Amino acid sequence: QASLVRQLEWYLGGGIKFKAFDDHDNDKNHDDNHHSSAAGVRIPFGLQYFVVPKAELFGEIVPGIYLFPDTDFDMDGGIGVRYYF
Repeated sequence: QASLVRQLEWYLGGGIKFKAFDDHDNDKNHDDNHHSSAAGVRIPFGLQYFVVPKAELFGEIVPGIYLFPDTDFDMDGGIGVRYYF
């Protein structure tokens, strides 16, 4: 059981986020060529479990704030597998 705990680690990071999307639902003129984008910062934190030295399973929660075009709080999350080359 102690060896399982040694393979479990937490992490904290930071980065930027960018989103491009079709804003047709918010377009009053119903212009089919209207697209929008947003940019901001994100701070992922989570747990990672190293199955073998180069492969890990992870789960994370990622709070963020969009700064452009408007200021808006956002929350993401994820689970997955990472392999290091």
